[in-house]
Amino acid sequence: MSHGPERRAHSRRAVSIAVEVRAADLPDLAGDTRDFSAGGFFMRCGGPHQVGTQCEVEFHPAGRGEPPTVRFQAEVTRVVPEGIGFRFTSVDEEALQLVLRFTEPPAED
Repeated sequence: MSHGPERRAHSRRAVSIAVEVRAADLPDLAGDTRDFSAGGFFMRCGGPHQVGTQCEVEFHPAGRGEPPTVRFQAEVTRVVPEGIGFRFTSVDEEALQLVLRFTEPPAED
């Protein structure tokens, strides 16, 4: 069922990146992304976060505990049984480009 034209400003990439989310007075979340774009991401997880919750997001593109770790500020934009959608509210362009490089499909020979 279609809900009208897609309103996304950035194209999404289906990719799994280890991510941790922290928000004041809420438990920390840890999981993996389902998709990622220059504007935000969707995380497979559950939690008490509600739309509008402001968060600090930490990505671990090479795996949890492995450098480099990249941090962004984000806001919860969607909460569904499958997980939580986030929109970046503060983006360091260099850090974003680093994460986007990790999400690129491998080059074909």
